[in-house]
Amino acid sequence: MNKSEVIAFLNAHKRVHVATVEGNTPHVRRCRIHRADEKNGIILETFSHKPLCKQLRAIPKVELVFDDYQECGKQISKVTEVRVSGTVEFFEDKQIEDEILTERHTIRNWVGQGIVMVMYRLRNGVATVWTYDKEFEPKSYIQL
Repeated sequence: MNKSEVIAFLNAHKRVHVATVEGNTPHVRRCRIHRADEKNGIILETFSHKPLCKQLRAIPKVELVFDDYQECGKQISKVTEVRVSGTVEFFEDKQIEDEILTERHTIRNWVGQGIVMVMYRLRNGVATVWTYDKEFEPKSYIQL
């Protein structure tokens, strides 16, 4: 895959596992990206009171893992997995915030109840692509 193909894959498979670290303990949870593009990188949101937010503020290094396994119901031999690692940054952008709140009704309801949503993005990440048939080949890295 090249850069544009990776970005297209991320947008087609928005469910992602996000790995963070707190102290010496890794934490992984399933999230959903808002979108990925060349300008903003990979955009996600969380809430200010969540452990994810606190972990990212303390140590902004992450690895994101995207795959097409569950979405496609594929056998393992047909799965594609894309890992993206890098450093996230928190940001504010009213237009993107409005897009998220329009698209995600549950989040809009929570924000309407006073829960604080925060947005973060991973720009300039490095992606690797795994497929079963390339299991034993050396990894290649794609700068996003």
